[in-house]
Amino acid sequence: MQISDIMTKKVISVRADTKVMEVSQILFKGGIHGVPVVDAENHLIGIITESDFFVKDVPQLYLPSYIDFLKRAEFVDSIGKDQKKNAQKLVEATAEDIMTSDCVVAYADTKVEELISIFKEKHLYTLPIIDKEKKVIGVVTMADIIKLLK
Repeated sequence: MQISDIMTKKVISVRADTKVMEVSQILFKGGIHGVPVVDAENHLIGIITESDFFVKDVPQLYLPSYIDFLKRAEFVDSIGKDQKKNAQKLVEATAEDIMTSDCVVAYADTKVEELISIFKEKHLYTLPIIDKEKKVIGVVTMADIIKLLK
């Protein structure tokens, strides 16, 4: 069996300039764990997964919540110029700012057994499927693998 037999072909993706808050809403509303980041021609340039929303040095800090907090905060007017500039950068953060650009991919003709090994070795839950031109043609998730095992 090949990946093409189990992959989702209707892929939800985002562009590099999509705001982080919008990406967060897409994941939440779609009930998905990750989205490919593509260019105007649908070439894969990265991926964003749920873990990308947590600040690396402070794992308890969920970026969309913090951005929302900064947008609503009244104290922002009373902070220094540099701090205000940093807060504004966070509010304006885009997919490109948090995506993993060197992401693991697979091709439609990859065997499912090989895919399972990739998921296990790399600890992945979402994997973009690309064609020879690096265009996204599908997505496979851990849920797709679990369905096979039932």
